Amino acid sequence: MSCLHHESILEECYDTAYEEIRISKKISPKDFYFIMDSDSTTYDESIRLEVETLANQLFEDSLI
Repeated sequence: MSCLHHESILEECYDTAYEEIRISKKISPKDFYFIMDSDSTTYDESIRLEVETLANQLFEDSLI
């Protein structure tokens, strides 16, 4: 598979992880945007890491 194909899959995994975590924590899309924005006063590194970890797991699972 090409690098572009892998990048596309990884992007979809990030989108999925973002939504799954946002919904599980019952956070509105607007509030979640600010939580994920590193320049925001409400930025939360632990949630960003949670999204990243889930996205990478989804990506690895998609390659099997």
